[in-house]
Amino acid sequence: MSDLRVAAKTPPVAYFPHLARPRKGFVFVLGCGQTGDLLLQHLLNLQKNVLIHGENEALLAQLVGLWQAEAACTLNSLLLAGSDPSQDAVAASLFEGLDRMGRNLAEAFAAGILAVPEEIDYCGFREIRFLRPQVPLEQQIAFMRAFFPGAKFIVALRDPETTAKSGWWAKGDLQDTVGQLRTAQAQLADVVPRVAGSAAAVVHYEAYMQDPEQLRPVFDLLGLAFDQTAVAAFLKQHGNAQSEGAA
Repeated sequence: MSDLRVAAKTPPVAYFPHLARPRKGFVFVLGCGQTGDLLLQHLLNLQKNVLIHGENEALLAQLVGLWQAEAACTLNSLLLAGSDPSQDAVAASLFEGLDRMGRNLAEAFAAGILAVPEEIDYCGFREIRFLRPQVPLEQQIAFMRAFFPGAKFIVALRDPETTAKSGWWAKGDLQDTVGQLRTAQAQLADVVPRVAGSAAAVVHYEAYMQDPEQLRPVFDLLGLAFDQTAVAAFLKQHGNAQSEGAA
């Protein structure tokens, strides 16, 4: 099932308390590692009432896989029973059940992994495992947008050749690594804005290191005040670590 037709909305607090806790929603920082993703996580965590956790071994993708498997199983059951899944009543029943399952999975993740605190505006995580995604990226973003209220996405990009020479990437074959990074980053840059629409911002490490103003769309996306002087000072202090492969 390639499309996901459940609608994102604020869940009932009584049933999904952790999904309802962030007053303004969830934030997901997506990159390939050594692409400025950690830098952006640290920068966002300096903002008031924002908490972005680190990687979680692509656990959420596994939950999305469970949701997709249930969707396929349910659809197959309807077909075997002789039902026409295109009929409105059948489709409504199908997606009502999948909506409940999706919200339960998202709530479990928000409670057990993110442990969303009370009195917070944004909560989320950073993930970098997109070279060989366990679940198609389109499905991951669609699930996150549907079941995490107010979901926002920040894509962190960086020159593949520079990235391939930094951190753990430098241990692999240079040309092979460059090719993988170029493909993965191109997919992130295409899929996330296409699926998430105006809920996504794409930023390039080289661009904002040269001009901190390039990070304004991230702050605008989250409705945060953009202090260019403070951002520039942060990048000057911490950005060099990224270029040296330490962040």
